[in-house]
Amino acid sequence: SLLAIAAAEWLARVQRRDSERPLVLLLPISALMILATLAFAIAPTFALAVAAFWDPDVLRTLLWPIYTAWLNRHSESEVRATLLSMASQTNALGQIAVAPLVGYLGLVASLRVALLAAGLALLPMLPLMRRGMRQSTPLAGAD
Repeated sequence: SLLAIAAAEWLARVQRRDSERPLVLLLPISALMILATLAFAIAPTFALAVAAFWDPDVLRTLLWPIYTAWLNRHSESEVRATLLSMASQTNALGQIAVAPLVGYLGLVASLRVALLAAGLALLPMLPLMRRGMRQSTPLAGAD
């Protein structure tokens, strides 16, 4: 979307000024993405639903480059490509494992319940990211 392109351009400009700054945004962007997904599920009006629908898309567009930058800075060059590949595969596996369950919830309960479940399924990401960020330090020459 155009909004995602504008957000990605903003992130690129921020990163050109200060390469560490986007990494600080990793956890808040993830939390906002989860909140926007939950907000979409419970939006009482169409206008709020539209706003909440676009937010996760924009935030997801920002999240992946920041996440890969964090992985690049905190992994040794010998294993970096493997870690990046594993991150992508884990993301895909999570989608493959959880999406049918969310779809089934939508079928037997309601779309709102399924959307809430999708947002809640992302919650474990926050403590895991926080733990990983606390336990890691950037490697010299990892850029």
